[in-house]
Amino acid sequence: MLLTKGSGVTVACVSGRRTVEVLAGLGLRTVLIDDEISAELAWLADVAVEADLDDWDAVERALSEVHRRSPLSAVLSTRDSYVRLAAFLAARLGVRGLALPAALNCRDKARFRRVLQSAGLPAPRWAQPSRVEEAVSAAGRLGYPVVVKPREGAGAAGVRYCRGADEVSSAAGELTAGGKQVLVEEYVEGPELAVQAVTVDRRTEVVNVLLQHVGPPPRFAELGYDFPSGLTAREEQAARDLAEATLSALGFDNGASHIQLRMGPAGPVVIEVNPRPPGGRLSYLTEVVSGLDLVRAAIEATLGGPVTRTAPVASCALYRCVTFSESGVVSYRPEVEQNELPPLEGPLPPLVEMDVSPGDLVLPLDDPEGGVYGRVLVFGNDRAQTERDHQAILEALQLRVDPIPARLAATAAAQGR
Repeated sequence: MLLTKGSGVTVACVSGRRTVEVLAGLGLRTVLIDDEISAELAWLADVAVEADLDDWDAVERALSEVHRRSPLSAVLSTRDSYVRLAAFLAARLGVRGLALPAALNCRDKARFRRVLQSAGLPAPRWAQPSRVEEAVSAAGRLGYPVVVKPREGAGAAGVRYCRGADEVSSAAGELTAGGKQVLVEEYVEGPELAVQAVTVDRRTEVVNVLLQHVGPPPRFAELGYDFPSGLTAREEQAARDLAEATLSALGFDNGASHIQLRMGPAGPVVIEVNPRPPGGRLSYLTEVVSGLDLVRAAIEATLGGPVTRTAPVASCALYRCVTFSESGVVSYRPEVEQNELPPLEGPLPPLVEMDVSPGDLVLPLDDPEGGVYGRVLVFGNDRAQTERDHQAILEALQLRVDPIPARLAATAAAQGR
């Protein structure tokens, strides 16, 4: 489907500021559905529909009325929480969108594992216990270490790496106490990979394969990404083939996806499939090295293509998250975020983002309340150059963590930190 301004194509988007912005930039008529819609977004969309997104029937009724007055071409969402709802709405209205079975297969991890098992695709061995005692027993059969996770959800929310029965009991107990069903999976040793793909009418193109850096267990915090992946040609092709086979088995027909694999001792293994473009700055990284804006690609793929491409700007990218090894008060030169940097070698300016201000308290990566406090992306045409530029940025930032003053320490302790 050729997308041009005034083409008469109407797309309904379930939540998502960035998606609405891209739809508006494409000149498409946009219907935005969300729980609450700001005046800014309501102005950007052609039609704004506020509805309780937890009440699928109410959302369907509201969108059906819009569809009756002005027919929709597609419904989509690029947010994990609403991919299933968007697929449901597309199916009910008989318009283009991600197939509902595919959306369900990706979100429900037990269903996901059964599909891969039936297709004979390499994935961790797993079990779905109904009680804490069964989770401990299943972990013993699978062999430690294992991963305990909620049956439904996205990302790493509620995922725990467990080395023994006590840790499994604790992790499963927390999930069941919160009313969640539990999965126990074999832990696969090996490098983690992030694969981006675009699918149009069940024809998949793998856009890139990234090496993902993760922190130590039990949290496996995101630490960064490398492009190219550094895999051998055979290893990368195996990862690409597995990603395509996985999407086919899941019934994934239209849209962009972010697939997590691990390169295990016997080859790549499927960990998870997220039926939407990658979050954070991975979409930007992908656009720089591949020429595809994955949010735009997701929209175009949902509408049946073709997918817009531009020339890649760089052939190498290094993405590193800012984390700390100790608690304290952070200091750095904030002007570096505005690209006040020494001369660098890359073909375009780096991206430097800090999520804390000088003087804020930070916690170490291994603290349950700690995590990522910023990110640095640099681009180039070879790995050595990106590493040099990254080091130059860190030196310019002058990141430092100082001990917490006694007054602040007392306040933090009183707040449970």
